[in-house]
This record gives sequence, structure tokens and C-alpha cells, in this order.
Amino acid sequence: MTTKSLYSVLNIPDYSDIGSIKKSFRHLALLYHPDRNSDPQASEIFKSILDAYEILSDSELKISYDKRLKNGFDFQVPYPNTETERENKRKHYAKMRAERMVLQEFEQITDYENSLKTISLVWRLTLLGLLFATGILNIVSDWFIKGHKIAIGFILLAFATLFIWNELYKYFWHKSLTKIETTYYNKSSSWFFALLLFGIFSTTGLIFLKKTWHLNRFPAYVYAKIDTHETQLTFTYKESNYAIDLYKIPEKYRNSKVVLIRISSHEPQIWEFVAD
Repeated sequence: MTTKSLYSVLNIPDYSDIGSIKKSFRHLALLYHPDRNSDPQASEIFKSILDAYEILSDSELKISYDKRLKNGFDFQVPYPNTETERENKRKHYAKMRAERMVLQEFEQITDYENSLKTISLVWRLTLLGLLFATGILNIVSDWFIKGHKIAIGFILLAFATLFIWNELYKYFWHKSLTKIETTYYNKSSSWFFALLLFGIFSTTGLIFLKKTWHLNRFPAYVYAKIDTHETQLTFTYKESNYAIDLYKIPEKYRNSKVVLIRISSHEPQIWEFVAD
């Protein structure tokens, strides 16, 4: 008999649910695994953690153990010794699965930690951040011209967002196993959507600022023809012809043949209708 319950071995409150049991076990098993912990007592602690998990992770054994614990009998072994060979094999394989799970996660964590020694997380995020910014600038610079840089910008922005999310996901995953961070899935997803929204709003904002700055800093006024069939605006500026595709012709200009527009003398593709 022992005064320390199996829940205490896993550093969780008595009668915790299976989810809490599994999370705590993964953290402690990796913390005290002999391959990661050189303390002479680590091997014994790891064995006791594994024994506690073997019982508490089994719903039937957990119910039996919880009943004994409520009655003051917090045995390490809450099941009778007259078990069938089949039950013994089931527990043995369950223990093997737990050990295998720990070893697999240990290998994954080791690989991730070794990769960080080659390129640190800070440098990875910095490089991806530059790729993210490059995508935004490509879109903004070519937005009015509608050149090929827009497509490249969207591709760079999409890839940078996915790779940044992947790095954050691995970071929170590693944190969850080594520091019992239980919300890493939500955190990585939140960062992904926040980054995606930031890219959209920052791109939209920079396009608006560029247009406003050009039209107010370098204004020029010209008359342009409206082709309602082609949904196109054409005009000439400094002996150069320009044709701009319109998404939609405003209702007030549908019957107009010629309209006055304000353009940027530096980038004539940046324009707006001049209000009457």
C-alpha cells in the first residue's frame, strides 16, 4: 500500500479525465526517459510513470482504481491477481504501446531540436517574414499595372504564410510535449489566421495608400474614353496610350463617352474618376 496515488505520480489531481492523463504522461515520460535524462533515478521514475499510465489510461481499470481510491485504498495495483492470461497480455501490449509512443515522440523531438541547431527558429521566421513582405510588395507594386508580379506576389504570400504556420505549429507541438502546453493546436491555428488576415489587410492598406499618395502628390488630369462593351477605359498621356480594364462601370458613367479622370504623372495606371 502507498499513500501516493497514481494520479500524484503523474502530477495531476485525483480522478482527472483520460485526456489530462495522456497529456501529463507524455510530458513526464519524455522528461524522465533515460535517453533524455541522465539522473540515476530517472529510470525508476520513468518506470513508475509507465505503470501509473498503464492503469489510468484503461477506462475499466481507471473506474476500479477510482472506486478504491475513494474508499481509501489507493493501491498501485487495483486489480486482482487472478487475472486471465488474456488480460495479462492486454496489459502487456498496452504498456508496450505506451513505451513505443514515447520512443517515437522522443525521436521526433530529437530530430526537431537538431534541426534548430542548424537554423534557429528566429532565423527561420525572419527569412520567411522577408518572403512574406516580398509577396506583399510584389502585389502592391504591380496591382495597377496588372503585371505578372501580382501572381508571383500571391504565390510568395501563400507559401510564406503556410511555412510560417508550419514553423509555429512545430514550435507549439514541441512546447506541448516538453512543457505541458495544452493549447498549442489552437495557438498555431490562431497564428495562421492572424497572419493570413494581416497579409490581406496590409496588402489592401498599402494599395490604398499608394493610390492616395500618387494621386495627391503627382496629379494630372486627362480625358478618357469609356468602352462599355469591352468595359475598358482608354486615354493618352505624354504621347503614350493606356488601356485599363474596368471591373464595373459606375452607373453614372454608363451613358458617357468621355470622362475626366485624375491620374498619377509617375504611374498613369493609377487613376480615379473626377467627381462632377
